[in-house]
Amino acid sequence: MSVSRISFLIYVLSLTLSGVLVFSAVASAQTYFSAPFSAQASSAVSAESDESRTVIGIVIDKTDKNAVLARDQAIVEAQRVAFQKLAERSMTSEEFRYYESPDDEMIAMLVQDFEIKNEQISANRYVASFTVRFNPEIANYIKIPAGALAVVASDTPLLLPVVIGAEESRIVLILPYFEDISGKKLLWEDPNPWREAWQAIGNSSSSKMLVITVPLGDIADISSGNTDAVWSGDYSVVEKMRVNYGATEVALALANKSGVNIRSDLYIYKNGKFDRKNSVAPYTSGQNDWVSFRRTVEQMIHAIRASEPFPAPVSPSNTVKIQPEKITFEAVVNFVSFAQWLDVQNRLSSILPTPVVEISGISKTSARIAIGFDGNLGVLRRALEVKGFVLNEPVIAVFAGDAPKPPLLYELKLMN
Repeated sequence: MSVSRISFLIYVLSLTLSGVLVFSAVASAQTYFSAPFSAQASSAVSAESDESRTVIGIVIDKTDKNAVLARDQAIVEAQRVAFQKLAERSMTSEEFRYYESPDDEMIAMLVQDFEIKNEQISANRYVASFTVRFNPEIANYIKIPAGALAVVASDTPLLLPVVIGAEESRIVLILPYFEDISGKKLLWEDPNPWREAWQAIGNSSSSKMLVITVPLGDIADISSGNTDAVWSGDYSVVEKMRVNYGATEVALALANKSGVNIRSDLYIYKNGKFDRKNSVAPYTSGQNDWVSFRRTVEQMIHAIRASEPFPAPVSPSNTVKIQPEKITFEAVVNFVSFAQWLDVQNRLSSILPTPVVEISGISKTSARIAIGFDGNLGVLRRALEVKGFVLNEPVIAVFAGDAPKPPLLYELKLMN
């Protein structure tokens, strides 16, 4: 089924006017487009070499002012992703990290033809699976390994929302952050076994109204911006990725591993709001890391599903204002080096909500600090445990008479 830009626009408009514009899977549709010089290129190559320059199953999901613009963007992105997949196959990870791809116009000139399957269209959204074939001139930019077969970008079927009346499925983009032993949150960097566990599962649907979208972690994702900014209150990059993937919300799953134990905290970004929703810590004793992370993924999907529906706004007349609990106390923390003291500070500053920490005294091996926290002591203890701390109870001394009692002094101990 060949679809020109004009006929495609008429098609979308006619569906809109008839009031039946929904995501419609055209499973048997196969559309072919040829880039400039495709005739010359196709006559000069063999079937075997043609296959080695082919990338199959590139799933692209784009949203724009209308479906025509979204479709145009999807074609450009599919060609770019295909080029990156071939480049990644032909290079070492270190070479690929510093490789600069040509611009989109040049990539388009290197395309021999491409195929579109499973088009799904709404008023402002376009989703499809692409197969892209390059002409021999791509050898001027990347060297295709001898005897290579076509690259399969994804073997995951399209699982997309179907509009039913005014309601639409939740499309949740998952960002699997892994917190290493130093407290650094990794997303695209390696090693990130948590991200790998999600990508192994791929896009999935845990219920009729929930679709989990796992990012590719490709150059387009990495170039979206600094993904660490969300933890300091800057949601611009997360919002950009949400739009790029056509998601209704973004789930940030922050996982860390201590010994055999894995824990993941769930945060949901939706409508400009960022809220902590849940935590999961499945029993993983005796299992290898791969099985443990897969089990954590399964429980996290259940937690994502349970995080909705969001509570509806409450009428001001029925609102009961509850003053949030706040605590303040003093603690002593021991350390063996200045580097470890910096690590303690970094871990404390990464807790959400971030506690207020004031240093009242410090020596070469210990510091006395005052901690203020928006929440109760139990919540803070759990947050500290995630960061590798144990908050020990203070020693309570007995004083005679009316002697002034010193403030309680907790011990904050770094375990890993």
